[in-house]
Amino acid sequence: MTDMRKTLKVGLTGNTLKLIAIFTMLIDHIGASCIEAGLLLPELETGEVSGGALNQLSLFQLDRVLRFTGRLAFPIFAFMTVEGYFHTRNLKRYVLR
Repeated sequence: MTDMRKTLKVGLTGNTLKLIAIFTMLIDHIGASCIEAGLLLPELETGEVSGGALNQLSLFQLDRVLRFTGRLAFPIFAFMTVEGYFHTRNLKRYVLR
């Protein structure tokens, strides 16, 4: 019988952190391109809100949630870059890659 403490690893791997960062960046881009640029800005520029003020406020709140969620991507990518810097053998190849 194997010891469960040896087979069970706790924590996040680098690949898991990258996937979280990619997913949050995707959420940010959806908020920026679809909600903000596609729905909010054209209505604000013309001054006409087709869905009413409540719909506009809901879209704005959704946009803020998506954009703030996407802000998590940069610190995760920066952390992974620094970790790669400390664990690389050849700094020149790491920078070029």
